[in-house]
Amino acid sequence: MANEIFDFRPGMLIRDLGLTKPKGWSYRKTSNYGHFGRDGFPWEKTDRVAALRSAAGLR
Repeated sequence: MANEIFDFRPGMLIRDLGLTKPKGWSYRKTSNYGHFGRDGFPWEKTDRVAALRSAAGLR
C-alpha cells in the first residue's frame, strides 16, 4: 500500500528528498531546534496525503 506511494529504497529516498543537493534548506538548519515539525524541509511536505488517505480507504 504505502510502497506504491513512496519508494522506500535508500537511493530513491535520497533522490526524492533531495538530500544530496538541498534546495531552500540546509543541514545546518536541522541542528537548530530539531528537524521535525518545521516548514522548509522536504520530509515535512504533505503532498501525498490524498493518496495515503485513498489507499487507507478514508475520504
